[in-house]
Amino acid sequence: MRNRDSGPAPNVRTGRPAPGARPTVSLPHSASAAFTLIELLLVTALLGLVIAAVGSSLWAGIRVWEEVRLVGQGESGMRLALESWAQDVANAPLFFDIPVRGDDSEMSLPRVETSNDGHPAGLQTVAFGFRSREKAFVRSAWPYPGERPSVPPVEPLASGVSGVRFEYLGLDDDGSGGWSSSWSNPTNRPAAVRCTLTPEDGASAFPVERTVFLYAEPK
Repeated sequence: MRNRDSGPAPNVRTGRPAPGARPTVSLPHSASAAFTLIELLLVTALLGLVIAAVGSSLWAGIRVWEEVRLVGQGESGMRLALESWAQDVANAPLFFDIPVRGDDSEMSLPRVETSNDGHPAGLQTVAFGFRSREKAFVRSAWPYPGERPSVPPVEPLASGVSGVRFEYLGLDDDGSGGWSSSWSNPTNRPAAVRCTLTPEDGASAFPVERTVFLYAEPK
């Protein structure tokens, strides 16, 4: 005997539900509805490696940029210092009591001292050299006449310098000549003077040099 509430019976021959019967839908069951713990750990580890690689490349780029910036600043400072040196050498008056002289680490020459209004106020002896303790290219000056003070006033021109080298060009009677590491001729000037400044980090920067040509008679 069929229950009245069970609805129409299906057709026995076809297996289809009887007319008026409510169709039933079966949903497929997912084998994994979420990430497993192992998958989450693997994704986290991969993200950590990517972040570490990007951070390392970024930090390396920042360090390279900082080194280039510092080298550029040091080179600019040395070029300005050599420009100041070149002006003193080129404008040095011809005065035999203060001859141009020097060796490979220091040179001295006469200079006209000017007052605040720009007028000549007297003569000075000015010297250029290297201070290893401060790692600086320096200039010192004292009035003429007068001996060099035991502790002359020092004016730093460029810092971050590991070495200073002076060279002097001498001319022979036939106009030939060559560079030397010293000059001590009190009656004549060198034909040219060259100053080379070596940066403190010489392995990563090139030396900066400047040459000044002077009027000179053959020695």
